[in-house]
Amino acid sequence: MKTTQLQRQLRTITPHIVIQTIWEHDTDLVDIRTDTDGMDDADPTHWQAWIAEVRASATYMDQDISGSAFLCGIWERADDLPEESNPTVSSYEIDLTIEALYDLAAQLNDDCNYLHSINDLINHLKSLPQ
Repeated sequence: MKTTQLQRQLRTITPHIVIQTIWEHDTDLVDIRTDTDGMDDADPTHWQAWIAEVRASATYMDQDISGSAFLCGIWERADDLPEESNPTVSSYEIDLTIEALYDLAAQLNDDCNYLHSINDLINHLKSLPQ
């Protein structure tokens, strides 16, 4: 699993929260001609649909917990690996990371020290240009 530039940057801010992008084939979408607009002449064997999951993980009270955000229906050339050809998840990486962090925060107790770290990361992400 390849780490993006943003994920490496966030790791320097809060090393105990790990952000990663996980790519899986989107099996609900099989033909780019019918599943997208403007690709009527495309050869469906040259394209593959993907789902991107941005996951924020931490260990809290000896348990691994995580929050996630998903983007479905991302089309890439069949020979491409999306972690290399599309590391910013079609420019949604920041938004998906914020959503995953909110999801992680929702699973923690209100008195948890992690909430401060999560808020620091969210505030940093919101300050970045989109």
